[in-house]
Amino acid sequence: MIPVGGAAFAAIFCESSLHGMYTVLFVTLLQSFRKSRRNQAKISWMATTIQSITILMYILSTAHLILALQIDYTAFAINRNADSVFNRLGGYPTSLAQLGIEFTNCVLADSILIWRVWVLWNCRWIVVVFPICLVLASATSSYGFVYQVSKINSTSAEFSDVFNPQAENWSLVFGSCILVTNLLCTGLIASRIWWQNRQLQITLGRRMASRRYQAIFFAILESGAIYSAAWIILIVLELIGSNAVFTVVDSVAQITGIVPALIVVLISRSVNGLQTTYTAPSYPMFRHRQTATTNQFTTTEPVAQETPIHLVAGNSLTGDIEEQK
Repeated sequence: MIPVGGAAFAAIFCESSLHGMYTVLFVTLLQSFRKSRRNQAKISWMATTIQSITILMYILSTAHLILALQIDYTAFAINRNADSVFNRLGGYPTSLAQLGIEFTNCVLADSILIWRVWVLWNCRWIVVVFPICLVLASATSSYGFVYQVSKINSTSAEFSDVFNPQAENWSLVFGSCILVTNLLCTGLIASRIWWQNRQLQITLGRRMASRRYQAIFFAILESGAIYSAAWIILIVLELIGSNAVFTVVDSVAQITGIVPALIVVLISRSVNGLQTTYTAPSYPMFRHRQTATTNQFTTTEPVAQETPIHLVAGNSLTGDIEEQK
């Protein structure tokens, strides 16, 4: 088994590298926020809230890294016995703060994901009721896990105590809720985009429609797959009781913020490259009839409601919900 000190050293290396990547994405994201504010005469309260949450997530991820550096400095430089420090994980407030910060970030990331689902599905609450329940369950179980870890503070404690039945149950419930939430929401978003693309293929032609939505579709799927894969690995390591869970937990602290930012940056660049300024019908609202002379489809009813493409594309975190009302 990997020594806990070695797992901690690998954790700080991976987290530092990922935070550097996150910083680059965050700077790009801030530029996107500035452009959206400059191009829009009025910014809705929801857009401002989502921007604030995005900034808060980066601050929390940075705080997590700072706390990790502090406890690693204590373990390797001051005490010169990393195993003894990390075995008493619950005896250090910085360790508990790290876990609390990371789990709060996970809840914020899932909240943004659910918001995207809600917007794309025309603000239908029935669609997001189950994901919201999953987020509430994950938040409750995560802080329950932190409470169990806080009990691992005796001098005879070992890092393997985090795999005791009580702590493991809380962590498995939390990880499972996070995983199901991301798989479900990613599926809802991807299926909605696919359906919109299908409607555009009917009205505008296959070539034009597919070019607009292909970048969005694959960016959502690939980013969701990255985050889900990280949690699957974490759950497996938890089940087998490996110390490598230390490394993955700290890495997930940064991946949680990277994935939402990566979606926005990738889609923004792709959509801007195509110079897309169209809107997509949010559900089948076109009724068609075939003319006898031209053998072409013509629209017999107007579009009742539309979902702006920028809500999922470059300004997916800053889109104005009121634009679709």
